[in-house]
Parts: sequence; structure tokens; C-alpha cells
Amino acid sequence: MSCVSLFLVLCLGCFTAFGDDHVLSRVRRIIGGTPLSDGEAPYLTFVFTDGTSRGKRSIFRSSFQDPQTTNPPGNFDDPKAFCTGSLVNEQWALTAAHCFDGTTSGVSLSDPSVWRLKLGTASLRKTRGNSKRFPWFNQRFRKTNAHSPQYVEIDRIIRHPDYTEDSLAKDDIAVVRLREPVDFGPYVRNIEFNTDSDYPPDGTECFTQGWGCTTNDGPVSRVARTVDLPIYDSADCSNVVDMDYGLCAGYFNENKGVCSGDSGGPLICERDGNFVQVGVTSLANKDDPGNSPAIFVRVSKYINWIQSIVS
Repeated sequence: MSCVSLFLVLCLGCFTAFGDDHVLSRVRRIIGGTPLSDGEAPYLTFVFTDGTSRGKRSIFRSSFQDPQTTNPPGNFDDPKAFCTGSLVNEQWALTAAHCFDGTTSGVSLSDPSVWRLKLGTASLRKTRGNSKRFPWFNQRFRKTNAHSPQYVEIDRIIRHPDYTEDSLAKDDIAVVRLREPVDFGPYVRNIEFNTDSDYPPDGTECFTQGWGCTTNDGPVSRVARTVDLPIYDSADCSNVVDMDYGLCAGYFNENKGVCSGDSGGPLICERDGNFVQVGVTSLANKDDPGNSPAIFVRVSKYINWIQSIVS
């Protein structure tokens, strides 16, 4: 695939909501925020290629950056490309469709066999974990450890049928099927999805989570992080995205938000005492992502589509 088709560039100088000369890009990392401990976000999944392909890179699309240069460090399981996701149930996870665009050294990222999920830990440090492919090995040779991460292969990737690489948040959503069901417990479980199309209202305090840099262009964090983001003004956001399909969250000039490295991660709000996922991380300002609101796919719009597959 050519660089032109890998890149998504959206000049927003005409939209006052996001300022002059700003560019949106696909995103993968959290700027600012605080680190998570194991068990705080048991639904969070690290979605990564397992080394089948050569040439490490995080998935990032912009007009000025060679995708081969945004390399995550080698202090975890050496992913060649990566995203964040959230568990739908024991055998399905939700993420962004654009995670599977393009190729890595000739290997298509739409091929499920090159992807794995790591669950049950906020850490990206290399650990043995438990294999879902060979459970007999875990039982015979490894001591039971509730903190041990689970690794599982992906055998199916289903992107929304209307998704295109040049879309905004609209239809930038995908579900992946795990080859084997994961074991639920204190450190691994699914999250509830918001089904109310009118929720969340502007100003609602929400948060997003994922692995990545704590400052723009900084190194990837060794642990997942969480950052609070309020739902941004719908009138301004509608200048950029169709509000039936997306929503905006974040701040101006606060140095917190999503950045290159965290696509597919959840936007979560607390409602009636329960945490519900309202969005999927899709786009952020390319030049200054920590100081502008980001764009998320509106989960409630796709509940029927998700359930038609995972049920």
C-alpha cells in the first residue's frame, strides 16, 4: 500500500472548534494522566502483532511522518504494530477499524493470524503469562497466579462494512474474535456498553485509557494510563464529525489527551454508578494532540451491529 493510502490528513483551519491549521490523525497513545494497576481496567486489551512480520511500527497516519519511524521501545513483547481494545465478552474484543489498514513489510494488517491480545495486566513488560493455545502447559508447568497475563491469538477480524480509510469517526469500528475464550476473573472481564444515543451530554466527565507517551512525541509508557476527559461541546464538534456517529472529548491547552499510539481504546463515563463505554478512540490533532479535544466513535450507534456478530 502506498504512503498516500496509508495517510489520513484532515485540515481543520476552517473549523473554529479546533483552531487554525490543525490536522487530525489516527491515534494510539495517552498524554498525561496516571498509571493503572492490574485489575483497575480488567476490560482493557493490548492488541498487537506477534512478530510474524518484520519492521516494527506503531500504527499512525499523518501527512508528514514515515510510519516506519514511530517505533515502540523493546521493553515489552516487541510488537510490530499495536492498538488498544476492550473486551465485549469472553471471546470478542472491540477496537478501531483503522488498526487493520495497510501492511507491515508486505504482511497485511487485515490478516488475523499476525495479531495477538494481551490481557490481565496494565504492564507491557515481557512476561511469560498463560497460553490459551496450550492450557495443559500452564497447568503442568506453571503455578497458578491471578496476576499472570493471558495471551490469545485472533482468528477473525470484522470491520464495519461501511468503513473507509478516509472517513472520520464514522464506522471506524471493528470487532475481533479470540481463537480461545479467555478466563474471566478479577483481572480480566468485559465492560458494559452505552446504548443510549442521547448519552453522554456535553460536559460529562469521562476518561480514556491506553498505553503510550506521557508527552507529545515522548516514549511509550510501560504501563497503561488513564486520563480524565470531559465531553466537548456538541455544536463545535459537529463542525468536524457527524454527531450521530462520533463525539469529541478533551481539553484545550491542558496537555492531556490521546496521541499517536492509542487507537481503539475506550472512552468511558460513569452513569448511575456503573462505568459504561461510550466511545472508541479514532482521531486526534496531529500537531498538538494533548492540547485539543479528540474524536471518538459513538458506541451506541453500533450496538446492534456489534451484538449481531458477537451474540
